[in-house]
Amino acid sequence: MKHAANFLTAARMVLALVLLAAEPLSPAFLALYTAAGITDMLDGPVARGTGGASAFGARLDSAADLVFFTAAAIRLLPCLWPLLPPAVRLGTLAAAFLRGAVFTLCLLRLGCVPALHTCLNKLAGAGLFCLPYFIGGCLGWYAPVLCLLALLAAGKDLRLVCQGKSRAEECFQWRDFRWR
Repeated sequence: MKHAANFLTAARMVLALVLLAAEPLSPAFLALYTAAGITDMLDGPVARGTGGASAFGARLDSAADLVFFTAAAIRLLPCLWPLLPPAVRLGTLAAAFLRGAVFTLCLLRLGCVPALHTCLNKLAGAGLFCLPYFIGGCLGWYAPVLCLLALLAAGKDLRLVCQGKSRAEECFQWRDFRWR
């Protein structure tokens, strides 16, 4: 029972990889996507409830988030990009550039990949997760708001890293992934 949360987190990685084979926005895609999101919502409370919370679990969660985000982006971006207004496309590229700067600075300064769990990052992640459900009539207002939120979150992360307020404990390194 102590490792239940880690199994939920690992399931998110598996679901993300299967997502790569699903037709974007199809019922199968949305079912896999939703199931992966549910594992993300449940793994933390399960870890705390079973006494299985650990540094390994936190880092595994960050890695699973990265795998899920990457798989979702690979499948969704080609069908979403043409629907976005030019300003949102530009904002998206700017947010990606800021994220790249944060990753690069953390790699250079701390030797690891950042996994900053700020409130803005959590809010932007939740908003990004909901994006496929807003395709249709609501995308016109939802995408610009989400883009602004992503820019703010990336900007805050860059400020934290530049001010030296991020620590190695907020990063994950592959050598940390050992079952204990």
